[in-house]
Amino acid sequence: MRKQSEKREASKSPFLLMPILLLMWGSLAAVSKLLLNHLDSYQVMFYMYGIGVISFLAIFLVKGKLSALFSWKLSELPIATLVRHVCFFI
Repeated sequence: MRKQSEKREASKSPFLLMPILLLMWGSLAAVSKLLLNHLDSYQVMFYMYGIGVISFLAIFLVKGKLSALFSWKLSELPIATLVRHVCFFI
């Protein structure tokens, strides 16, 4: 059992970080669509997910865990692709 004097750091608390993350991620598409009126919603989504992929690659490179990306089996790729397409059109 933890002592009361031990406090969890704010950066490690999922109860604090998850609402912040959801608010930021949820408002990103709406705000970027308002700022970029000459782009349609699919282009905004493309750039948003592209920035996400580049960010995760940078994190994996910095942490040295790039091999985790290549640990997928070839049989898992069609399922992952199907899930990605379903989620894209929802």
